[in-house]
Amino acid sequence: MYKFVLLSFLLLSFVLPAQSQYRAIQSSAGGFASSASYSTRATVGEPVEGFALTSGQDTVITGFYLVIQGGGDGMDNQGPRIFFVEIGGQPITPLSELPPSPFVQPENNELAIATQITDAGSNVAEATLFFRQGGMPSFSQQPMNAAGDVYTGTINASMVGSQGLEYYIVAQDTENNASRSPIAGAHDVRVRIEAPGLEQSFSGDTTLTGYRLIAVPMELTNAASSNVLSDLGNYDDRFWRLWRLKDNYAEFEGEEQYQELRSGTSFNPGDAFWLISRANWMLQTGQATSISTTEPFTKTLNPGWNFVSSPFDFSIPVQNVTLSSGTTPEVKVYQQGWQNSNSLNPFVGYAVDAGETDNVVLSIDPSIGGTSGKNSEPVVEINAFTWGIQISAESNVASDLNNFIAVSNQASTGWDELDRPEPPVIGDFVSVSFPHKDWGKVHRRYEVDVRPIPSYGDQWQFDVITGTPQVVQLSFAGLEDVPPTFSVQLIDEFNKSIIDLRDQSTYTIRSAGAGQVYPLTVNIGESGYIEEQVESKNLLPDSPTLDQNYPNPFNPTTSIRYGLTGPSVVTLEIYNSLGQVVSTLVNGVSQDAGYHSATWDAFADDGSAVSSGLYLYRLSVSPQSGTSAQSTVLTRKMMLIK
Repeated sequence: MYKFVLLSFLLLSFVLPAQSQYRAIQSSAGGFASSASYSTRATVGEPVEGFALTSGQDTVITGFYLVIQGGGDGMDNQGPRIFFVEIGGQPITPLSELPPSPFVQPENNELAIATQITDAGSNVAEATLFFRQGGMPSFSQQPMNAAGDVYTGTINASMVGSQGLEYYIVAQDTENNASRSPIAGAHDVRVRIEAPGLEQSFSGDTTLTGYRLIAVPMELTNAASSNVLSDLGNYDDRFWRLWRLKDNYAEFEGEEQYQELRSGTSFNPGDAFWLISRANWMLQTGQATSISTTEPFTKTLNPGWNFVSSPFDFSIPVQNVTLSSGTTPEVKVYQQGWQNSNSLNPFVGYAVDAGETDNVVLSIDPSIGGTSGKNSEPVVEINAFTWGIQISAESNVASDLNNFIAVSNQASTGWDELDRPEPPVIGDFVSVSFPHKDWGKVHRRYEVDVRPIPSYGDQWQFDVITGTPQVVQLSFAGLEDVPPTFSVQLIDEFNKSIIDLRDQSTYTIRSAGAGQVYPLTVNIGESGYIEEQVESKNLLPDSPTLDQNYPNPFNPTTSIRYGLTGPSVVTLEIYNSLGQVVSTLVNGVSQDAGYHSATWDAFADDGSAVSSGLYLYRLSVSPQSGTSAQSTVLTRKMMLIK
């Protein structure tokens, strides 16, 4: 006679005569596992009366049951033999919950979980209800009350909220046999909240600060944007605007990458949209229902960048986010510029790159406790580069800080996985990117361009693009990591400037805005390589030059550009109206041919601030020894206004 014992994880082994052994794999979410001769069905809340093993008929275990396909008396070789490991005593019959799961529970309502528990040979000793809100790392527990073979546990109304609920039940008999429902994981309770639902306030602003990538963290009964954004009134692009990212966004620049949603859209779980408003406003979900927290939420992505969000009303760590490939993507959040994010938070949209492949699936695992333990760091590590230079761009309204020229033994001359794409931009943005249409990829612009280690030299072209006319300061960090035998020069062909970045690690440009490109090049290599690049671009002046400072008048800083026909010893000084030297910007420094610039901050050499007024700046150029060039002195005026 068969012995029946249900272990904590209900290990089922099926032995076919003279054949291999089979094991049924149960899904905690329910469903079927099957072979040619059997199927296993995991059910919740479908009690089946009776428990029997009958020759030639189906075998049913209440709650989680096995259906045998085929006849045989179970004792001969005409059908599968079913064995349950015996550990002594009679087991508890598997649990069967009432009401069935999943189901929807109104918010802030006490929730009673009722379960029928029976035992074939001994008495049920106890049953325990384990429960937690979605997003919590651990379960609370309480004993269940018995009324005959029906056991009931009650979850306090304060636990029934927009995060959703999870629970499982463990029962033991008097001989310490245990039963768990479900076998692994937890049952899900979706929670419904009534109107006005969840609410989130946002500050209005017409500058870059006002752009929000917004989302909703539940499933809405009325997902129309007119409902979610009702606080803003009828659509009026003079006061507020809403956009989505075009599927073919990579073919365009700036705001041309977006479709404006004047006629509205739907706020579905996992979506995100740009919004800007002049006035403060409030997002309201209306009636909404929590998303199941017992399984990952999935969303199919387009190739390239996608705007996504978490559908859960609690924070999700980035290590719980994966793509179909099993990798954890970089997740970027927008705060007047793109930054890597450590988490996905409610109401916030994020940018995720799906790469080149169609139908990549994004998975967001809500199980905060006991997650997969994947590395939360970005796929590409800057410290994995042999050396690199960080390029940061800042204006008075925006910034773009995380752009890298780099080399690595793992890099290819063309595209490889070390090259990271530039996210889409919007508004009064500042963007630094490496243009690479030549790679033939979905992405046309990159924020990280990694090359093989050069033996002689290499050059990186990058573009500065702004949404509006802006003065942009570029900063270059990590120059000390570049081999000392290599020179590092910034080439500005527009202004015919050559800047030695080892001597001057910042450079200021004026961008025309409206998505117009300001191209720049960084040359890195041995002196011969650098000279070849300069000569090929014909950037040298015919004679030493001293340009008018910019801006002029100025407060508090101004930039002075000058040009050299060949290697020279340079001194650049600031004089007051009495002819006294107040500041020396360049003091007898040897500099290469090309254009150079210096910045004055309206401070004297002794550290004191100078007063408003007229100043002279004087450039002295002396040829290096061995050349026939003549010494030159050039002078210009500038005005400081405070």
